Amino acid sequence: MVVRVLSTLFLIWIIFLPAPANGQENFDMFAKLMGIVPRVAFASITATYIGGLLNVHIFAKLKARTKGSMLWLRVFVSTSVGLTVNALIFTLLAFVGVRPWDQIVQMVILSVSVRLVTGVVELAFLYFMKYLQKAGVILKDAQDLVISPTPLASGE
Repeated sequence: MVVRVLSTLFLIWIIFLPAPANGQENFDMFAKLMGIVPRVAFASITATYIGGLLNVHIFAKLKARTKGSMLWLRVFVSTSVGLTVNALIFTLLAFVGVRPWDQIVQMVILSVSVRLVTGVVELAFLYFMKYLQKAGVILKDAQDLVISPTPLASGE
């Protein structure tokens, strides 16, 4: 997040530098293109933060409700909700008033679809890693592979 903020500030600073004497037209296009950077950066940071908090909260609640079982359900539901909220917040904050509503709806649908497919792939990878651990291929000296979005208290 710090890198996002610093890179955004850097790009804003570049926009306010004087244009090269022989490149005013290119500089104007660059400034127009980079003018949306602060808005997109704010949307990205906000969406990531809120979506991540929601993901962790739902995961923890489902873990308690399922008594630690049904990992696939916890991961899929929490990730799906968190990423969907992330996509909605980002797209609305970044593009409302800049793009027409039909394009915004398309962006949200495409973004959510890609994120859900990615979530399924991540879930398959997670179970593959658990299989490799049980087979003794990875983490041979580890007790158990603990999968938790929040730090565990001692004794848990």
